[in-house]
Amino acid sequence: GDAILTAAHALDADAPYVIMLGDHLYKSTHRNGDSCIQQLISCFDGTSLMALRPTAEAEVSRFGCATGTWEGSRHDSRQKDGAIGAKDGGEIGAKTQTPCAGHVLNLTSIVEKPSVEFARSNLVTPSIGTGEYLSAFGLYIIADASLMLTLKDELDVCL
Repeated sequence: GDAILTAAHALDADAPYVIMLGDHLYKSTHRNGDSCIQQLISCFDGTSLMALRPTAEAEVSRFGCATGTWEGSRHDSRQKDGAIGAKDGGEIGAKTQTPCAGHVLNLTSIVEKPSVEFARSNLVTPSIGTGEYLSAFGLYIIADASLMLTLKDELDVCL
């Protein structure tokens, strides 16, 4: 949060912004060659998003993991063609004809570095392979200006 707050003065409070954390390398395997950030931007509809990727059970304790309910149609066979976008809670929308149809998850839970036992009990996401969970990998679109206030409050508590 501190690095983001450092840049807060340069952000327009009424405009969305992208966060790309510098401790990650991004390589897309999308069938059209779309970059990870292009995929996330194509899903943006005015609601904050975070990119997620499938992560093996043995690795979940190293990442922030999320679960939720799929927006629109989601088939049992997961496509392995890039990032999955996740919305920050809210209602399931009617956005089903977009490039990300079936690839947007309305978040119900985010847990930082869960144990395998916790993930098995609380972070299973329908149609994600057995022994896999969805984890964050440092790409976000923030559309809600209140995030800066929340980060500042959390940072103040930590200091």
